[in-house]
Amino acid sequence: MLKALFSTTCLLLFFTICRGQNSFRAIIKDSADGDLVPGASIIIKGTKTGAVSDDQGRVYISSVPNGENTFVVSLIGYRQIEFSLHFPLSDTSVRNILLPSESIEEEEVTVTSTRTNSRIENVPVRIEVIGQEDLEEETVMQPANISNLLGETSGIQAQTTSATSGNVSIRIQGLDGRYTQILKDGFPLYGGFSGSLSIMSIPPLDLKQAEVIKGSSSTLYGADAIAGIINFVSKAPSFTPERIIVVNQTSRLETDLGAFFSGRTEKIGYTLLVNSVNGQAVDVNGDGFSDAPQLSQLSFAPKLFFYGKDSALFTVGMNVTYEDRIGGDMYAIRYKPDSLHPYLERSQSQRDYSQMRYDVKLKDNIYLTLKNSVGLYDRSLQSGDSYFKGQQLNSFSEASLFFREKANNLVIGSSFNTEDFKEDKTLSLMDRSYNYSTIGAFIQDDWHPGKHVVVEGGLREDYQNRFGSYTLPRLSMLYHFTSNFSGRLGGGMGYKSPTVFTEIAEEAGYRNVLPIDKTVKPENAIGANLDFTYKFYFGNVANLTLNQAFYYTRLQSPLVEDSTSYSKGIIRYINAASPVISQGLESNIRFSTRRIDLVVAYTYIDAKQEYDKSDPYLDYVPKNRLVGTFVVNTTNNWRFGLESFYTGIQHLPDHTSSRDYFVGGLMVSKAIGYFTIVINAENLTDTRQTRFENVVLGPETNPTFRPIYAPLEGRVVNLVVRMNF
Repeated sequence: MLKALFSTTCLLLFFTICRGQNSFRAIIKDSADGDLVPGASIIIKGTKTGAVSDDQGRVYISSVPNGENTFVVSLIGYRQIEFSLHFPLSDTSVRNILLPSESIEEEEVTVTSTRTNSRIENVPVRIEVIGQEDLEEETVMQPANISNLLGETSGIQAQTTSATSGNVSIRIQGLDGRYTQILKDGFPLYGGFSGSLSIMSIPPLDLKQAEVIKGSSSTLYGADAIAGIINFVSKAPSFTPERIIVVNQTSRLETDLGAFFSGRTEKIGYTLLVNSVNGQAVDVNGDGFSDAPQLSQLSFAPKLFFYGKDSALFTVGMNVTYEDRIGGDMYAIRYKPDSLHPYLERSQSQRDYSQMRYDVKLKDNIYLTLKNSVGLYDRSLQSGDSYFKGQQLNSFSEASLFFREKANNLVIGSSFNTEDFKEDKTLSLMDRSYNYSTIGAFIQDDWHPGKHVVVEGGLREDYQNRFGSYTLPRLSMLYHFTSNFSGRLGGGMGYKSPTVFTEIAEEAGYRNVLPIDKTVKPENAIGANLDFTYKFYFGNVANLTLNQAFYYTRLQSPLVEDSTSYSKGIIRYINAASPVISQGLESNIRFSTRRIDLVVAYTYIDAKQEYDKSDPYLDYVPKNRLVGTFVVNTTNNWRFGLESFYTGIQHLPDHTSSRDYFVGGLMVSKAIGYFTIVINAENLTDTRQTRFENVVLGPETNPTFRPIYAPLEGRVVNLVVRMNF
């Protein structure tokens, strides 16, 4: 009897469970034109049960409980919708869900670089944002680093500094890469020696957006921002888990593997980035020397998020990146150097840093932010028979208060930075070690005196242990002439403490580079920017944005080589008596629909070194540069992209001029369920400097190299598989 009762109870329980679990099928379509919508997320509100529409717009959810259930449907570019159904359903047929497209003019971009977390259209400072869609496209084209994407932005140039190791420096508006301050989530982690290879060790897989501020900006984050700021903003976890795996194989024998995972609950969240790059050295033109280095790189970056009361958030994370680059004589790379093939360039580096941040709302309109980071950068460099090795310890701490009022957004705070570089004295008779400590205080106010105008004023006071005080004001204004037409005018000051870590020293492998003399002063700059933006809206389906910008930067006491010592084979730094002046304009046109994105950008740069009347033009600065990209998204999950770049004539360090050149590329991708497959061809025209001239000069035993102004690798085709699950 008991066995029969137990069996009956189990059957009833099983029947009840089965009756309480239902299924739901639907097809998601665009409400405007009825097109199928793949990649849309549908989830039962308050649960983790959901699905993603496939390439036919279909979704299937099993295990839907009995009773009233609310479904949430969302996708970037569409308005989120909710609807409720009572289960079991009386009609179990496949349902059509119509998802309304979001008007392009309603798109909002929030920027963090100016500390006020404002919408970009309300920020007086001109900020260019590389959004998540562009970053995801770059992930499948170049999973290892973000240098190519930055080079597609007007006014920014990715300059190769080594013919064999492939190092890249990022120049803004013609000024050397050392004048660009690189930030990650508002943390200045890439100054001095740790700026070496910085842009080459930032994989884009965990990035939400990149924010670019051009012009002197030391008021915001202190030293190094004479040319501008690039702030990389990481993704934050959401309740919908994100899991991405990317595999990339190139025709230049490079293999990239990357993974990003994130998720959160009510109290805790996490993100995790793992990225690996392995590539063989390649001699494209057959001269016996590498045009792309042998490369091994590994990055590991976990981060935890703790959510408390009153919107409190504590974030702690770390990053470990190891990199080994070997270039030079191909025989020496493949086997080992000997008397006939002795030349190698090898760079081994490890970058470790931690980040901590605490945000809390003290009152309804007062917010406290505390930041701290500690970074250790260790690098050894071999260049022929020359060796250089050092270690830099950086730290950054900041406390700030943000007051949000009706007409004002006010930020006040203080910071403390240290930069301690120690050179390995066993490899050099010269000791180029230094220790800089800087304490600063800053205030910034975004004032809204009227409906059409925003004024941003800022002041920073820094004191450094070696060079004393710096007073850095900044003032910008935004005026909306109409709802579609606006103008920005602003200016500020910047400074940079002198170090031996310049592009010149990097190219020389730090051979015969003298320490900074006590008579050398910091560099300082003043700059101004003016731009106008006009937007045309064609209903809710397309817009055309025109932006015209003008800029001027004057760099006083620039750090330059002493020509008398350079003629003796020694690099000695001095302050030039006359300034460097960079001025020019940028013209940007962007036409966007939900299916098409067309961007054309022209940059004109007139950059001169006033201290050298006989040779006044700055090296590696093209006066004219034109960039064009065209992307088409089809209704059946195909994506096509074309890009083209024209780079004008550049002045070179050997007092010659380069030739101009053109580069074009093509990308085709197809999304199939959880997978996206991409075929990408960079430099379809196979433009290479080695087609124009010999880059490697002199005997194999002691080679010299021509200045690098154009690509060396030529055409590169890569196949990428990206999985989102």
